[in-house]
Amino acid sequence: MSLFFSTVWVWDTALSALMVTLIVAATLKMRGSKQLSSWAAYGALWAAGAMINASVVSLLLPLAIWAVLPLRREPFLATRVAAASIVFIIGITPWTVRNYVVFNKIIPFRSNFGLELWLGNNPLVPDLWSPTLHPNNSATEAAKYARITEIPYMQMKEDEAALFIRTHPIDVARFIRNRFADNWLGMWTSPFDLWSRVSLQARLGTIGNWAFPLLSLVGVLIAYRQRNAAAWPLVSVMLFFPLVFYVTHTSSRYSHPMHPIMLVLGVYAVGYLATGLLRFFLSLRQARMSANSFES
Repeated sequence: MSLFFSTVWVWDTALSALMVTLIVAATLKMRGSKQLSSWAAYGALWAAGAMINASVVSLLLPLAIWAVLPLRREPFLATRVAAASIVFIIGITPWTVRNYVVFNKIIPFRSNFGLELWLGNNPLVPDLWSPTLHPNNSATEAAKYARITEIPYMQMKEDEAALFIRTHPIDVARFIRNRFADNWLGMWTSPFDLWSRVSLQARLGTIGNWAFPLLSLVGVLIAYRQRNAAAWPLVSVMLFFPLVFYVTHTSSRYSHPMHPIMLVLGVYAVGYLATGLLRFFLSLRQARMSANSFES
């Protein structure tokens, strides 16, 4: 997928993955830093990430709080937080001003949340969402969008989605369950139902879809067991980044920005387990050699 999104899909996907990785790396570097300029640069990095992909903002609080926590008793804490916050606000202000001029409404990032929420929560959703209802694919919705203009259209769709969520809680719970599975496994149906009907290549892909998040989870557990300082920033990406997609709709393109972090955790798990196995076999060999030496 990393090759596909970076060479075929002309969108923010690969750049978003880079920004999430840079933000996590900067957070690890920034934790407890006393340099005012570093905090200002940290705010600028967050602003750039938010402008590339608004979903990145879902990580702001958990990562920023973790980075600033060691300074909680320092007298200069407020100035460091203020520096990062001011630079972040300055970074997103031009786009916010542009949106206000065009739409006559304060929109810091994007205006389409109402539509995305409705596409995943309406009576015509089969399993995950209803892509045929998107204005790009539906002449009826496109005409409605053109007639009432963007902001009223988005508000209308948000109201319709909110009504459906209130009146169909069981269906919404099922959609969220399916989207959770699709986000992590690349499918929402049981792989055992598909196993006998798909090719060997598809079966290998299914195994990979399961193994990748599983190894990432093992990496998280090992990191916490070892009290690794990087555990919380890494697991925060897996916990918080996909939350909005559980309630709207999922796609491999949406989850891709998490993959570099998941890869780090997966490699960490493989390295830890491989090292443990190597030590086990070496200890067995040493014990056998000691036993042979004693017998002779």
